[in-house]
Amino acid sequence: MTESYRYKAFISYSHRDKAAADKLLKDIENYRMPKRLVGKAALDGTIIPDQVGQIFRDRDELPAAEDLTAEVKKALTQSEFMIVLCSPVAAASRWVNREIIEFKKLTGERRILSVILSGEPFASNQDRPEEECFPPALRFKLGKGGALTTKPAEPLAADFRAMGDGPRRGKLKLIAGLLGIGLDALIERDLQRKMRRVMAVTAASVLAMVGMASLTYEAVTARQDAERHRGEAEGLIEFMLTDLRDKLEPVGRLDVLDVVGEKAVEYYDTQPLDEMPDDALGRRARAFHLLGEIQNLQGANDNAQNMFERASMATKNMLSRDPHNPQRIFEHSQSVFWVGYRYWQNADYSNAEVAFLDYKHLAEKLVEVDSNQTRAYLELSYANSTLGTLFLRQKRNLDAAIMAFDKARTARQLSYNLIVVQGINEAEKISLVDDLSDYDAWIADTYLILGDFQKAREFRSNEIVRYGSLLELDPYDLDALQENAPDNLEASIQLLNARLAASQIDFITGKHQAAQRDIRMVTDTMYSIVEQQLALCKTTYCISSEWLKYSALSYVAMADVNVSLGRLEEAITDLQKIKLLLQKMGNNYSNLAEVKTRISYPYEYFNAKIDYLKSNYANANLRLDALLSKLNENQLDLHTTKGGTYIWARSTMLEANLHSTANEIRASCAAWNNIIERLGASRQTLSPYNKHILANALIQTGKSGNDRDRASKIITELNIMGFSHPNPMFDPQDIITTCS
Repeated sequence: MTESYRYKAFISYSHRDKAAADKLLKDIENYRMPKRLVGKAALDGTIIPDQVGQIFRDRDELPAAEDLTAEVKKALTQSEFMIVLCSPVAAASRWVNREIIEFKKLTGERRILSVILSGEPFASNQDRPEEECFPPALRFKLGKGGALTTKPAEPLAADFRAMGDGPRRGKLKLIAGLLGIGLDALIERDLQRKMRRVMAVTAASVLAMVGMASLTYEAVTARQDAERHRGEAEGLIEFMLTDLRDKLEPVGRLDVLDVVGEKAVEYYDTQPLDEMPDDALGRRARAFHLLGEIQNLQGANDNAQNMFERASMATKNMLSRDPHNPQRIFEHSQSVFWVGYRYWQNADYSNAEVAFLDYKHLAEKLVEVDSNQTRAYLELSYANSTLGTLFLRQKRNLDAAIMAFDKARTARQLSYNLIVVQGINEAEKISLVDDLSDYDAWIADTYLILGDFQKAREFRSNEIVRYGSLLELDPYDLDALQENAPDNLEASIQLLNARLAASQIDFITGKHQAAQRDIRMVTDTMYSIVEQQLALCKTTYCISSEWLKYSALSYVAMADVNVSLGRLEEAITDLQKIKLLLQKMGNNYSNLAEVKTRISYPYEYFNAKIDYLKSNYANANLRLDALLSKLNENQLDLHTTKGGTYIWARSTMLEANLHSTANEIRASCAAWNNIIERLGASRQTLSPYNKHILANALIQTGKSGNDRDRASKIITELNIMGFSHPNPMFDPQDIITTCS
C-alpha cells in the first residue's frame, strides 16, 4: 500500500535564498505534465499525475529557538520528499542542517533532492570551506542514534548553475526525481515546446522575406522605391542569417535555415552580378559567406564550398569595378581564403594551393596600394603562413614551407614596427609574440620532419625565450611562472607548450630521463594553472577550451613517455587526467576532429597498449577493436589533422603485435603490410616517428631481403638524425613473423 502524503516535497533553504525558493516553488507548482505521460506508471509503480503536487515552504523567519517549530516538524512528517536549496549560506545555516537531519530520521537518505544554486559541492574537502554549498547533514550519513557520522553521503543534485544543468534542465531533472519518471521524456517535451516557438518565428520571417522579395520585383515600379525595398529585403536576409542563426544554433536546428538559404539563393539568382549596385553586391557577398558558414557547421561540405565560391564571385566582381580600391582587395582576399580553406578541409590540397596563392597575391597587391600598411603587412604575414602550413601538412615542399614561414615572420615584424610608430599597446605586443612564436613552432615542426633536430630545438628555444621576455621572468622557473600565470594566462600556457615541445625533442634524441622529468614538471604546472583558473571562475565556460586542450595534450605526451619507459602505473594516472579534461571540454571545443585525433584516440590507444604490455590481451583487443573502428570511419580527419597518420600507424602496429602474440600469423602480416602500403609510398616525407614504425613493419614482414635493406636504410637515416627512441626496433614480447 502506497503511503499518503499531504505535501509532495518540503523545501529547505536559507532565507537569504528566498527569491530562488519563491521562483522554484512557482515553477514546480505551475508545471503541467505532458499529456502522453499522465495516467501512466512511474518507475516506482505509482501513477503519474498531471501536476507535481503541493510543496511546503516555511514562509516565516524561524524564531531564535534551539529546536525546530512544531509546524515544521509536522510538515516534514507529511512530506514525501525534501528539496534542499544549496549555497554557501545554506551550508552555514543551522536550521537547514537540522531540517535535513530530521527528515533523514523520518525517511532515510534517498528522498532528499538537492538544488545547487551557487558555491561548490564538497569544497570543504579541499580546504575551501567558504565555497561549500552542501550542509553537513547532506555531506554525511546519519548513525543509528540520529547523529551525523563521518561516513560520506552521496546527495542527489540538480545543478542550476550555468556550468551544470542550468536552470531549465535543472528544473526538469528535479521534477523527474519527484515523480519517478525519465528525464529524457520531460526534456523531449520541453524541446518540442521551444522548437514550436522557433518554427513559428522562422515561418513568419520566411513569409516576410518572400513578401519583401515580391515587393521588390512586382509591387514596386519606381526606381527609388525599388532600391529601398531591395535593401530591406536583403537586410532581412542578412538578419535571418545572423540573428536567427544565433537563436537556432544553440538548439541544434540550423537546418531550419535551409529554407531561408534556398529562398536567398533563388532571390539572388534572378539578379545578374554585373547589374547589381555596389551596396547590393556587398550584401550578396555577405549573404553567401554566411550561408557557407551555416552549411559548414552542418557538415554539408559541398554546399558550403558552393556558397563560399558564390561569395568569392561577388567580391571578385566588386574588385573588377574598382581594382585599386584597398577595401575591395581586402574583401576579396578574405573570400578567396575561405574557398581555399574549404578545399583544405576536404584534403583537396591542389585546389587549396591555387586559392592560397591567389590569397597571397592579393595580400601583396594590398601592400602596394593600401594606405593602412599595418593591415596590409599583417594580411601578407597571414597569407604566407597559410601557404606554409599547407606545404607542411602535405609534407611535399618542406623547403618552401620554411621559406613561407620566414616571409610571414618578416611581414609580421614590419606590421608591428608600423604600430610602434603609431603608439604601441600591450595587446599588440602580446599579439606579435603569439604570431612570431606560431611561425617558429611551424618551422620547428618542419625541421623535425626533415630530421634536423638541432634546428627544431633551436626554434623551440626561440619561443621559450620570447615568452619569458614577454612575461619578464626566467622561462625555466616554473614556480615564478605559476605565480605569474593569473596575470597573463595565455602567454603562460604558450610558454609551457613551447617547453613541452622542446622536451619532446630532447626525448627522441636520447635524453630520456631528463626529458621525462621536464615533461612531468611542465604537465603538472599547466594542470595546476588550469585547475586554479577553474576554481576561480567555477565554470569551464569562463576558461578557454584551448587551455583545457593544451593541458590534455601535455598529459598525452606524458603518457607516451611513461609507456615508452615502462612506467605504466604513472601512465595510468596520466590517462585518468586526460579523461577528466575531456569531460570538462565536452563539445565546447570548435575543432572536434583535432580533439579526437590528438587526444581521444591516443587516450584509447594508450589504454589498449598498457593492457597489452600487462598481458591483458582480451581487454587490449576489445579496446583496440573499438579504436580501429573509429579510425577507419574518420579517415579524412586523420588525413587532415596533425598526428593523424601517427595514431593510425601506432594502432595498426599494436594490432599486428596482438595477432602475433595470439599466433595469428596471417592477420599479423596483413596489419604489417597495411602499414608498409600506407607509409612506404611517402617515406621521404614521413616524420621520424612514422619512419620508426615503417622500419618495424619492414623488418617484421621479412618478405624479402629488399624489405630488410629498406628497413636498414631507414634505421641508418634515423641514427644519422640522432633519433634515439627508448623502444627498440623489435618489441621483446613480439613473435617475429615471416610473411613471405
